[in-house]
Amino acid sequence: FSLYLAPGVSYTRYAKAEAAFDDSRRDTQYTVVSNLSKDFPAAGLSAALGYTYTSNFSNIGLYEYERGQFTVQLSKAF
Repeated sequence: FSLYLAPGVSYTRYAKAEAAFDDSRRDTQYTVVSNLSKDFPAAGLSAALGYTYTSNFSNIGLYEYERGQFTVQLSKAF
C-alpha cells in the first residue's frame, strides 16, 4: 500500500470590488488531499481511494464553503 497526504493553504486577493459588494474579495483556502493506493503487478492493475477536503474562508460570506470529495480509481497497464 502507498499513502499520500498533502496539506495546502492559498490566499487570494481580488483586484476589484465585487459588483454587489463594496469591498474587494479576499479568500483563504485550506485543503487536505489524501490517497491510498495499491498496485497489483501480476494483473497489471492499480487501485486507489482518495479524499480531498476543502475549506474556503472569505471576507464576503457568499464565497465561504466546505467541500469533501471522494474518488475511486482503477487503472490497467498495457
